[in-house]
Amino acid sequence: MIFNKNNLLLHQLTSKNKTRPELGGVLFKKDKTVATDSYILGEVKNTEEYTNDIKEYPQLSDKSSPMLNFSKKGYIIPAKAVKKIISTLAGINAQIPILDNCIFTMPKTSDTSNIVSTDLEQVDAVTVKNIDSDYPNYGQIMPDENVKKQYKYIRINRKKLKQLVDLVNQFDIKHKAIEDVKIGIKGDSDPLLLEIALTNDAQFTGLIMPIQS
Repeated sequence: MIFNKNNLLLHQLTSKNKTRPELGGVLFKKDKTVATDSYILGEVKNTEEYTNDIKEYPQLSDKSSPMLNFSKKGYIIPAKAVKKIISTLAGINAQIPILDNCIFTMPKTSDTSNIVSTDLEQVDAVTVKNIDSDYPNYGQIMPDENVKKQYKYIRINRKKLKQLVDLVNQFDIKHKAIEDVKIGIKGDSDPLLLEIALTNDAQFTGLIMPIQS
């Protein structure tokens, strides 16, 4: 199948806890990638049209064959390998958009994956042993389109949100062992509210104005 930078960036959500090896990898399925450390969960789902773009991927100079049929359960690729693939893609200077992607090619053994990218002249391959474990049933908590409609949404500038959170991370927090903040959403035309208790009984309140459509 074919994947791009957005799919690969999920390696940042993986766990470093070696007692749960499956959480230390990114799950690659036919049309999506998933990563979780059991506290946060991320999924990048590709369209069927995008998934089928693998048929347009150029022939590889090493004569390797693209993998067209994925195992239904997918493949768990170690985060370190995924990070390496991102680095390789970043080094490709090509004018053809499809070369911004990587693909799985047929592996030599059933317990490994071979993920390649190319600039048409050279093929860069990352061959890695898959993490042999069952991935958590994330589908139980990942909302489908019907459930998403039940949520209350407010559109926020992501850069402003990061600016506010980065500021909070510099404060002297009242309870050092607590890393959470309170986030309030009133309505889609009201500002998002962020609140946290600081030392000396001070309190920080931050607001981010919503983006009006």
